Order: sequence, then C-alpha cells, then structure tokens
Amino acid sequence: MLKPNSNSDLELMQRCIALAADACINDGEYPFAAVIASKGTFPCESANRAKRDRDVNSHAEIAALSKAQLMRGADLSDCTMYATVEPCALCSYAIRDSSHRKGCLWPSRL
Repeated sequence: MLKPNSNSDLELMQRCIALAADACINDGEYPFAAVIASKGTFPCESANRAKRDRDVNSHAEIAALSKAQLMRGADLSDCTMYATVEPCALCSYAIRDSSHRKGCLWPSRL
C-alpha cells in the first residue's frame, strides 16, 4: 500500500474529493474526479463529465490526462495522479500509456 509522501498528498486528495463532490451536487454528475500534480502543485484537474458531455468516455482521469498532456507534452513521468476511485480498465490504460510512472493514489491507498 502506498503511503502519502507529505501533507501535499493529503491536500491534493482532498482537492480531488471536493471536486467530485461539487460535480455531483451542483452538476448531477457521477462523483468521480482526478487531479494530476507535479512537485506538490496541480497543473490540471477534472471531474467526471460523462453525463454532461453525453459521452461514456468522458472519465475524469482521461480528461485530466488530456489537459496535462496539452500543457506539458506526452511525458508525465514526474507526475502523480490522485483519483477518487481506483481507475477502470479504460483509464488504467491511458494512465499507463501517458508515461505516468509516479503512480495513482485513491482514498483506499492513502
């Protein structure tokens, strides 16, 4: 089991959970979110958008990865992803394919 490296891991996970709760309560969206961070700062984040976009592929992890790659390029090897749940097969493939080597944390892994 991964342990948080610092308070920033917990703060980023709290941001992720707050983002999911906001999307669920205010937008009627599924309560999933992802935050991608590098060195304790989060360059991008996304809540699930499947209902809003009417697209079953609009998962939070996929949207956050897309934003991060647009901002930083394809290599996200220095980043950590925080997600509200363990990523599904679709998202797991995208995470692996993004050269994302630092890992993915979700509440049960903290």
